[in-house]
Amino acid sequence: MNTITLVGNTVRDAEIREVGSSKVAKTTLAVRRPFAREGSQDTDFWPIEIWGKSGEAFNDNVPKGTKIAVTGSALLNTSGTGEDFKQFPVIRVDQWEFTGKKSDKPADAEAPSEAPANNDGFEPVSEDDLDWA
Repeated sequence: MNTITLVGNTVRDAEIREVGSSKVAKTTLAVRRPFAREGSQDTDFWPIEIWGKSGEAFNDNVPKGTKIAVTGSALLNTSGTGEDFKQFPVIRVDQWEFTGKKSDKPADAEAPSEAPANNDGFEPVSEDDLDWA
């Protein structure tokens, strides 16, 4: 079984390319990895690719710095021959989803014109706005 799940932040905006009759979005995911020493962490940078309509949606909706979870499979892509032969890992994403709160926008996203009250991402609703029918 070849299944991998990662949670991290996108390092850059995705690049989308046409490959044959399909499209692929590619970016890098920064994933924190705890060390054996208490309190220490390191970061791994995983290249990810998302194919088809899911890749197009990813490209349109996931800017640099977005916290996401991905599930897919680990692959070893190859290039070259003989002494120039190289292998490099890539995660082919089957599913992805946002994991941060709506208020967790990347640093380069537009700031809201008004700062929301400390309500954990929820907006107050009056009883008159509720439809109990």
